[in-house]
Amino acid sequence: MTGEFTRFVCEPPARLMRIYHARMPWYVDVQATNNPVGVTFADLFSAIYNVMQVQIVDADFNNDELDDEERKRITAAYRNRVGSDQAEALKGIRRVDFLMGRSIFEGLVKGKEGLWEMKTTKPISLP
Repeated sequence: MTGEFTRFVCEPPARLMRIYHARMPWYVDVQATNNPVGVTFADLFSAIYNVMQVQIVDADFNNDELDDEERKRITAAYRNRVGSDQAEALKGIRRVDFLMGRSIFEGLVKGKEGLWEMKTTKPISLP
């Protein structure tokens, strides 16, 4: 692996990073795998992708933390993501759908107690 993906995500390098997003009830734990010194961008993007692809369970969706409006927005994000792809639709709602369309990675902000906040935005609509 070469280029920017081999660079460390933070300075000084950290061997483990715990990332959260305001719209998700899960952490993304990132471990240094490509370089024993610290987490690289390859480690970061791989971990985020893998966590976001996990299919949710019923308790993730039907709980007291989400209200009906949030459930509707998550469902709309799911429908928008799968479109007419029936094979993908059968896989159900995934964690990425909790971002409600804000799936473009903008960066990380150092948070409290060693946590990192993931910032995302919606894709730009082209005419």
